[in-house]
Order: sequence, then structure tokens, then C-alpha cells
Amino acid sequence: MSGEELKALRTAAGWSREKLARQLGVIQGTVFAWEHGKRAIPGPSVIALRAVLEGVVPAGAPMAEEGDLT
Repeated sequence: MSGEELKALRTAAGWSREKLARQLGVIQGTVFAWEHGKRAIPGPSVIALRAVLEGVVPAGAPMAEEGDLT
């Protein structure tokens, strides 16, 4: 999942960076760094992002594939 994809999913869900960070147990700056490509999103966080945003993001929105852990 790229930073651009993450930002698109987050904004489609109507969530702030702060809310997403709280849900994932990270600081807001980490979400910012992921979205701006300053830090790679670790595999476990990709899985957590999918779980957190499941049901929040409209069907058909791009989500990382099972093997896409970058």
C-alpha cells in the first residue's frame, strides 16, 4: 500500500490522521510520514489498516493485496 493509497482511504473514510493513528496505536506523525513516503508502512500495519478501515471505506476502494506488505 502506498502513502497515496493510504491517504485516499483515510479521507474516503472521513477520518483525520489523528483518529487513524489512535486506532492503530501510533502517533499522528507516523501516519503523516507514511502518507508522504517518508517512512514505509510495515507489513503488520498494512494488515491493521485493512482491518481498521474495513466497512468504513466504500466497497471497491483500493486496498492492499494480501502479499503487498511494502
